[in-house]
Amino acid sequence: MAKTLIILIVSTFLLLQVQALPRMRRDTGEVVVQEKAANVRTHHTSEKLKFRPRQVLMTTTLADLVGLAKYVTEHGRPLFNKTLAQLEAVPDKCAGLRANITRISEYLKANDDKSGSNGEADILSLFESMITLTDILQDANEMPPELEQTKTVQQAFIDNGSDKFEKDLMEELKVVSGKFERAIAHYLSILTEEQKAEETKLINWYNNFTSEKDDEKKAEYYSNFFDTFNP
Repeated sequence: MAKTLIILIVSTFLLLQVQALPRMRRDTGEVVVQEKAANVRTHHTSEKLKFRPRQVLMTTTLADLVGLAKYVTEHGRPLFNKTLAQLEAVPDKCAGLRANITRISEYLKANDDKSGSNGEADILSLFESMITLTDILQDANEMPPELEQTKTVQQAFIDNGSDKFEKDLMEELKVVSGKFERAIAHYLSILTEEQKAEETKLINWYNNFTSEKDDEKKAEYYSNFFDTFNP
């Protein structure tokens, strides 16, 4: 699997785990409370309550990332199951091959089915599952050629569709990334001058993100997106 793809996915979700979810929950709760009390607030507050694109941008971005994580795990599990079966059928397994079999098997046992994950804890578990899956694929792809098990493990993944998985995942990632960039561009386009002054952190991030041409550096910017919502 392409190194830049792994960096992009893992960096995004690692940051999402530790920062975005708790803050998203607080933001959503604050919106509900404010809306219930809107009839007793001032006109200024009522006008402020009408402006929800910031919350929409965060929630839709999170939803798209959750969808991507589900895609990775739902399509990765069949690949892992078939690869595991092929590796288990190999006679005279060396210690390194047995270690790889154990790692894949333990992943599948610990991540039986994440497709219905919706709660906060379930979503975090989904992200962790996706990260572990991509870690295993990357490690297999980058095995030193001199190791006895390298060719066997790599060929098993290839035989069972890892190339197609990577290609399809890249296309899915392009769709999500495109939606992500369009959503931010739309959000920034509807801001008033006063609101723009309050969003300088996000605007600066967006300018740096869109102008960056190096994939790995762009992945680093991508992973810092939710940090732009910090005060």
